[in-house]
Amino acid sequence: MDKLLFEEMDRFEEIHWWFIGKRAIVIELMNKFIRRRKTSGKLKIADFGAGTGHMLKHLSEFGDVAGMEMSDEALRFAVAKCENVRKGNLPDNIPFNEKEFDFIVLSDVLEHIKDDVKSLKEVRRFISIGGSIIITVPAYMFLYSSRDRYHGHFRRYEKADIVKKLIDAGYNVEYVSYYNFILFPLAIIDRMVKKIFSAKIEKPDLFVPMWPFNAIFRAVFSLEGKVMARGGAFPWGLSIVAVATVK
Repeated sequence: MDKLLFEEMDRFEEIHWWFIGKRAIVIELMNKFIRRRKTSGKLKIADFGAGTGHMLKHLSEFGDVAGMEMSDEALRFAVAKCENVRKGNLPDNIPFNEKEFDFIVLSDVLEHIKDDVKSLKEVRRFISIGGSIIITVPAYMFLYSSRDRYHGHFRRYEKADIVKKLIDAGYNVEYVSYYNFILFPLAIIDRMVKKIFSAKIEKPDLFVPMWPFNAIFRAVFSLEGKVMARGGAFPWGLSIVAVATVK
């Protein structure tokens, strides 16, 4: 991922419906699973693959936060939002203490890593007993396109893939669902048209829709988080979210 892409992400992550909706889903699930965890004192939460740091600001409402990011370009933005962001990468360079965190978030990270199962195993070493990992990944390999290549993705996932990889890595899977369900038909048409016409992505292509559409998409997308917080799940979608615990 190049410098221009991180600059664009930092500019848009607080206003674009996609980023706002994804954060809402993570926060809703954090709330759900924190309520289930009996704990005294402050929680310790980490965002591995923190990007430009916007998720860290929102996770800080749950406790003490830390971040890890491999890109110097992204790190420059992240440290401006959170002091405790360190350079590191999965699976072999995690600059924290084992069992240090109650929750670790991997938000659209695994698809960037060749050995995703090894990375999940390594992350588990840094989660306390009874703690959880929350991950999001893009769904359906048939949607893999030049946009994925430009963003540095090795793959997209099926729900069954994520469940198996988490189990193989030693986790107990508590929850898994597709998301971006309601807007999925529009997204799949857009992706397939671009594939048919061989649209090649060679530069950042994010843009914020006109405000009425951005607001509507944000509200629809965020509503899915409310459904998930009540235990609901979606049978398909553009992405997948999963929560798993360490026993």
